[in-house]
Amino acid sequence: MSQHSPVVIALLLNACGGGTTTPSASTPIQTTPAATATTSLPSTTTAAPTSQPKYGGILRYIYPYELASIPGWPNDRANAQRSLAAFTIFEPLIKLEADGTPKPWLATSWEWGPNNTSITFTLRQNVKFHDGTTFTAEAVKLEADQVMGTKESNSVNWDRWEILDDYHIRLYLKKYENNFWTTIAGINMMFFSPTAYKQHGIDWMKEHPIGTGPFKYDSFEKGVHLKMVKNPDYWQQGKPYLDGINILFVKERLTQLSAMQAGEAEIVGFVDGKDLADMKNKGFNVIARMDGTGFIMFDTMNAGSIFKDARIRQAIEYAIDKQAIVDAMGYGYMAVNNQMTPPGYASYNANLPSREHNPEKAKQLLAEAGYPQGFKTRIITMGRSQPKALAVQEFLKAVNIDTEIELVDNAKFWDYMMKGWENAMIVTDYAVDINFPAWLRAYFPPTAVIDVSVKLPDEVINKIDPALAEPDPVKAKQLSDELIRLIWEDCSYVPIYSNAMGYILSTKVRDSGIYKHYSFWTWDPESTWLDK
Repeated sequence: MSQHSPVVIALLLNACGGGTTTPSASTPIQTTPAATATTSLPSTTTAAPTSQPKYGGILRYIYPYELASIPGWPNDRANAQRSLAAFTIFEPLIKLEADGTPKPWLATSWEWGPNNTSITFTLRQNVKFHDGTTFTAEAVKLEADQVMGTKESNSVNWDRWEILDDYHIRLYLKKYENNFWTTIAGINMMFFSPTAYKQHGIDWMKEHPIGTGPFKYDSFEKGVHLKMVKNPDYWQQGKPYLDGINILFVKERLTQLSAMQAGEAEIVGFVDGKDLADMKNKGFNVIARMDGTGFIMFDTMNAGSIFKDARIRQAIEYAIDKQAIVDAMGYGYMAVNNQMTPPGYASYNANLPSREHNPEKAKQLLAEAGYPQGFKTRIITMGRSQPKALAVQEFLKAVNIDTEIELVDNAKFWDYMMKGWENAMIVTDYAVDINFPAWLRAYFPPTAVIDVSVKLPDEVINKIDPALAEPDPVKAKQLSDELIRLIWEDCSYVPIYSNAMGYILSTKVRDSGIYKHYSFWTWDPESTWLDK
């Protein structure tokens, strides 16, 4: 263990809570087996199975971010938290399993055309929308055309969708890439009722979610709850088991944990570090996976930003004692990292060098950049990332970089992500795709709709498409490693740690499917039941 200053240790130990992986506005998904680094994490507790699922009950799920509006439109890019309705109100063509295998869902099968230039989906019959209308290829094309019209990154290689008949639809590709299934399984390729859309229009639809999922929209109260009730006409016979799901918006960490201990909720999501360890010790079930990375990103897009100088960014990385943060906040659920890909992922670059904690080197770089006395700036952060931001602030102060922390709520944070920020740093946590080139394209300009103040080097941008186009897994890994190396050399952003994001579950919760699938958003609400 490295030696840390008493001031920093006190700061870290007194910080409340831990960072959580921030849901993305275009959540990425993995395409190859995701090594979850479970061997390096504390063992997961699981409830003893019972032989037969039970019907009834309301699942109360605590969500730590305030939802700005009803998540009623799968392609509503302004609603960053629309994933709350994914897999409950809305459903995809396929689900991706944890090993990257596509599992039939609203599509029962598919067939590739010559040279993977097209793919034809056979759709599930006898599926009804919540308004009683029938799910057909019309709904798939309507949503796909919306995705292409808003130029979402997952549609960059789609040419067109063609309806063959009510239950067959074909996607023609401009080119095939090795992240294909991620483009189909995302939150913006879930389907809404074409009939309701034609009758009421998009604005009405945003406030009235109508999908095919196991639960129907019931009510929404900003800052309080999102309620969903059982869909009695769900296409999976005998499901769902629950009578409903209540999403409870509780931002304060201690309140979340107190509610769980008082039996006022059955699940709390987006938890890490000490909270996972403490609640596991109290007898709750904990499901965790090394999925995300906490990092600093900078305004490198605007001409007047001090952070356009790579020496400034490198100085900041040298100034931060990453091990101190991990030692004080990790509780076995965090690891120091030098890249966005978590250790254990297939795309992790094990040969990448690191910038170890070196305040003198940081001061040297600041002097070379023309700031021998340091400078003043601000750190933008939110919620559970605040303790990490405070630690970063303390380390930067030691090399004469004075920072003011701007603590924002969820809505303001995503406003910065989508509209930009100037001459400042952002400390946050992101989930990371197992396919690193696909993650880059989904998260950063010029293709992404978030992180718009970050400018990646042209050399990096120019290498993303070739890495995705490579069909050979060995060569694809080499190209992915090269992208990670180039970003490290540029210090485009500063990874601090990779963290296991987890869920705390009551021992009553069964068959939730959490972390059975490709990402933290995917679960099995239709199969979840309460052992009361």
